[in-house]
Amino acid sequence: MVVRIDMNQAEDTGGYEPLEAGIYDATVTKFALSDRKTRAGAPMYEAEFTLENNRRAWKTYAIQPNALWVLKQDLPGYGITLPEDGQIEFDEADIVGQDVRIQLSKKPHYNKERAAAGEMENEVVKVLAPADGGSADW
Repeated sequence: MVVRIDMNQAEDTGGYEPLEAGIYDATVTKFALSDRKTRAGAPMYEAEFTLENNRRAWKTYAIQPNALWVLKQDLPGYGITLPEDGQIEFDEADIVGQDVRIQLSKKPHYNKERAAAGEMENEVVKVLAPADGGSADW
């Protein structure tokens, strides 16, 4: 099927410049198993955060032994306490809508050509509990 779109109507917003590195208040707007997999074929969770002015940031979690430490470090930010036996169980829906803080870094773009042109991007380094210390009720 051929699709025709008049791109003359497109507004040139110039895109978004990356935010400065720092800690930002955010709301979790998505936390779900991704359709994508790691290069090794392991499943991944995708988290999406909405910041002020509808800016968004994303983080992925590979569910494989050598990468679980990333999710483990962020669990308290999502209000999840790791039990002594190390086994966690949670409902993805309980995470969506939570207020959190995210630590953003500012780094060269992952695309080498864009990085060579000086383009920068943000990366969610860590998820932290909200400033008021609130957490999920479970």
